[in-house]
Amino acid sequence: MAKMTQSFKPPNYIEMIVFDMAGTTVTDTINGLPLVTHAIRLTFEQFDKYVNADEMNEMRGMNKRKVIENFKQKYRIDQSVDDLYILFNKHLDSAVKVINTEIEGTTKLFSLLKSKSIKIVVESGFNSTIVNQIIRNLKWNNLIDFVLYEVARPSPEPIKCVMSHFNISNPTKVIKVGDSILDIEEGKNVGCHTIGVLTGTQTREQLMSANPDAVINSVTGMLEWFV
Repeated sequence: MAKMTQSFKPPNYIEMIVFDMAGTTVTDTINGLPLVTHAIRLTFEQFDKYVNADEMNEMRGMNKRKVIENFKQKYRIDQSVDDLYILFNKHLDSAVKVINTEIEGTTKLFSLLKSKSIKIVVESGFNSTIVNQIIRNLKWNNLIDFVLYEVARPSPEPIKCVMSHFNISNPTKVIKVGDSILDIEEGKNVGCHTIGVLTGTQTREQLMSANPDAVINSVTGMLEWFV
């Protein structure tokens, strides 16, 4: 069983923390739905198909192109995955302008980590245009050390590439933080510490099933670890 917050304390030699964005560090709700669900639903509504929010929740953290491919197959839509992905990104682009609220405490945490010379990496399944717009909206440009786009979780390769970039060879010097099972599986595939947060759409029980090192209410719970 995964350890709970109170029993987990990261080692004092942590050099890098990788944060998911939507639902972990960024509040991404549009009309009561997570941003990706909102854009996927609009995409398939153009073909008179209704995407259930519960189905999207099961795919939380999945590569967005793969999500589109899954629904294309389910609904037997003739358009190519590439065409659907372009349409999806148009809906994202229209909505992202209003994504300007962080998960409470994120900037404070980033600033604290920066003061400790810990590298801050953010990753997302969204493309670079969307991610960079969110970073500008939140004024995080000077806090983030590296950004990963269109991540195909739970592949470990993106995090491993960033580790190589920063000359980090030992994965136990890295923490992965996210709000989905796939976030946790990604971190475990790297061999780093894994933290689940409850600010997304997946429950404590769902996150615990992936056996992270801790499940906490939000990234604010990490502040005490680095004071």
